[in-house]
Amino acid sequence: MISLKLTPNEFKALILFVRGVVDMQSRLPIRNQQLSGLVLEQYLGKWRPHQLLAWGQRTAGKEFKLNLSLPVAKALHQEMQHSVLMGWQQLLLGKLDQALINYQIPLLESVPVITFRYGSN
Repeated sequence: MISLKLTPNEFKALILFVRGVVDMQSRLPIRNQQLSGLVLEQYLGKWRPHQLLAWGQRTAGKEFKLNLSLPVAKALHQEMQHSVLMGWQQLLLGKLDQALINYQIPLLESVPVITFRYGSN
């Protein structure tokens, strides 16, 4: 998971950006759609109206934690890097970029080291 600390305005920028990507992709035949857009479409579909409303009613200047799966974070990052961004979207991309730079693959930290000996029974 990628954790971001977002203000309500940055969260709104995220949702509006994702909606734009999904809207644009939905106009294309499936063979022309990008995988990142399909990932973001599924992500957007998981949000319920009451959840979106709750984010909008949070304290404006305060940051709140939002967890994104790694595929969603990478898809969002990829789409944002190839788009013209404004204000809150640029701040969001900066936070997402930093979170991906700092990301450590959890499996590598917990995999036991196994050694093999050749020639012994």
